Amino acid sequence: MPRWSIKINANPQGPATFSPQTQQAYKGDLISWANNDNANSHWPAPIQNGVTNPTGWLSEAIPPNASSKQSLTPSTNGTFNYRCYLHPNEAGVIQVASLVTINISANPTPTPDAPGAFASPTSAQVGDIVFWANNDSNEHQPMPAVGGGATTWFSAPIGPGQTAAAGQTQGTKTPTSATGTVNYVCAIHPNEKGVIQVAVSINTNTNPTPTQNAPASFFPSTAQTSVNATLSWTNNDSNQHQPMPVGGSATDWFAAPIAAGQTKSSSKAISSAKGTVNYVCALHPGETGVINVS
Repeated sequence: MPRWSIKINANPQGPATFSPQTQQAYKGDLISWANNDNANSHWPAPIQNGVTNPTGWLSEAIPPNASSKQSLTPSTNGTFNYRCYLHPNEAGVIQVASLVTINISANPTPTPDAPGAFASPTSAQVGDIVFWANNDSNEHQPMPAVGGGATTWFSAPIGPGQTAAAGQTQGTKTPTSATGTVNYVCAIHPNEKGVIQVAVSINTNTNPTPTQNAPASFFPSTAQTSVNATLSWTNNDSNQHQPMPVGGSATDWFAAPIAAGQTKSSSKAISSAKGTVNYVCALHPGETGVINVS
């Protein structure tokens, strides 16, 4: 698994800085911090529900010229804002995505327009990195079925035995930039077709200042999605949680609570109309969230 080291550099003209200020990582990576400040300790801590949680990632501050004794291993997708617990003006961001692989295999009934076949449909989340693994003897080049061209995702075909990720070449795009259904074809063999279902994942994280009505909080507190999308909630807390619409009933979106460590999806949370959806936890009414549908 990849290891990332975020440097903490002294700044003679102001607060120390995290470098990189925004760290890109994947689920399961190891992230640590190296304190290059000769004079001060620093304590990277996640911002949860507007509050800095000192023990959310590390159990202690990092002394001058030392590295963190612990590492962060992200288990969920999303954008995680953090700052130094000792120096609140020092801020950083960790953006976490998953790796999704789609296999291209030989078509059992090949034709000139479809010698291969995509493993489809595929589920992904916004921001995921999508790879195609070509297990066929022909080249293939996935592209959007609508609103794109051969080089929208890949600047060149994927050769036999190769694996390549969409949007990794300058000028190309990723298929997971927004929620919804992404239909795609092969630019070389137009009868090879596939589907990617892109959803938004909302995390339920333990509240650093828990109360009986709000032992956890939703992150992001405001999620952006599109009409008719599917939303997923991942419960990172030790309690059960059950998202429901404000003014609705507990089982409108989920028939039962989401247990600790579980991820559940709901297509009922988003209607066919644009607008704002306010929701709460059926078990803990102090936990609230917003979904903006565009």
